[in-house]
Amino acid sequence: MKTYIFFKYNTLNKGFYPTRGARINTELGRVYNQEPSVTLYHNGLPTDPAAISFDDYTRFYLDGVAYIPINSNFNMFTEFQSGINFTDKPNVLNNFSIGGLTGNFRNQIKFAGFQEATLNSPSAVMLQAGLRYNVINNLYLVGRFTSLVKDFVAINNGPAKTSFLSGYALTFAYKSPIGPVELSMLYSDQSRKFQSYVSIGIPF
Repeated sequence: MKTYIFFKYNTLNKGFYPTRGARINTELGRVYNQEPSVTLYHNGLPTDPAAISFDDYTRFYLDGVAYIPINSNFNMFTEFQSGINFTDKPNVLNNFSIGGLTGNFRNQIKFAGFQEATLNSPSAVMLQAGLRYNVINNLYLVGRFTSLVKDFVAINNGPAKTSFLSGYALTFAYKSPIGPVELSMLYSDQSRKFQSYVSIGIPF
């Protein structure tokens, strides 16, 4: 169960590929009465369920994005995300999943450089800047740079193990009648690997 307060603000002029405006979603809540049926395995053998904590905890989430038109073809955008679980006993089921270019699921922190849920952390802050070019009609090229700091909240009464990540994405996009169709190339300075990423959006 979760008790929470939230704030939402939206002045974007379009649902897909807006050219101006801002959107903010933020939430502060308390999660409690977790009663999962979970069996943990280590080297193929069941372990003590107490190894993962489902104690009550407080969570904070913020997602904000702003679009600024440069001219009729170029658009600049920036996005900020933050997710923090205030607990010294985090677990992977409640943590934030890092990766991906589109926000498709709960507890996701986007990162241009990794696929969805590549990393897992109880605390993360992401800042992204990008430039979108309208090539012609419904064709676009989008470049993104993302920086991210994770694990900055101490856990298990020990010191925080803060780490920094940086990633990039180049996207070819087509705004079809059923929504955006995007093909992206991802790269992270930490993994030093190129990855592909495909996204198909259906408007509702």
